[in-house]
Amino acid sequence: MSFFLCFRIKLTDNIAMIANAETADVARAYYTQSEDGISLQSLSTSIKWEEISKTNPLYVLYMYGLWNSESGDSDGDGYSNKMFDGEPLLPFGDTIVADEMEKESGFDAKLTAETISLVNVWMAMTSELYQAVAYCRDGATNSDRNPVDDAAAFWFGSQTDPNTTNGSTLFAWAGRAQSEFTGFASGVNDEMIKMLLSLQNSYAGCKAAAGNNQRKNRALLMKTDVDYTIQIMTVPLVQNFIRSLASVVSFTCIFA
Repeated sequence: MSFFLCFRIKLTDNIAMIANAETADVARAYYTQSEDGISLQSLSTSIKWEEISKTNPLYVLYMYGLWNSESGDSDGDGYSNKMFDGEPLLPFGDTIVADEMEKESGFDAKLTAETISLVNVWMAMTSELYQAVAYCRDGATNSDRNPVDDAAAFWFGSQTDPNTTNGSTLFAWAGRAQSEFTGFASGVNDEMIKMLLSLQNSYAGCKAAAGNNQRKNRALLMKTDVDYTIQIMTVPLVQNFIRSLASVVSFTCIFA
């Protein structure tokens, strides 16, 4: 697919290196390694509050939940300046990764890699998709950066085979999650290919839109597709959660 961006792909390669790292120091080096000014770490730490709060409602929802957790601030109104686990709340993904690398039970390379995939890359992808809607609405589609391209690169990396479950991309992660279940006519990756191609076309249409009203109407339609895409992206989260529950407890205990 033409929308793969090399430096985003490199970040997914770094996740693969982290999954095989022997020590937390080695993992941290790949986590902070910068490509074209972007690192896995910066996907969480470089996001401005003003931008994220206006474009990614899911990020704000997660932040609010963490703020109210036992490790959160949970004091006063608002949450843009609140703390989570002793750190600023906005870059919560980086805080979670740091905790994972330094936990008392010891460094777990594969768990660290998956944590980064979810709280950094997965959430960065949702931000890119909502940013695309904002660009469409505000007439900023002439920017050199195409958020839909960035989102696609985060999901697919360099993989294009829907049957591939090997690797550290979100694409491969979704494929592994699906392999634990049967009876689905269409898999997550099939839907993601369809939706991202559709969003590419919608974004191109935004560029051709004339006037504020036409842009806003196109942006509303595009947001509907983005919301659906986020729902599809959430399916592997739920599948992995169910699989994890099944591996540690019986369903008899769950429903007792």
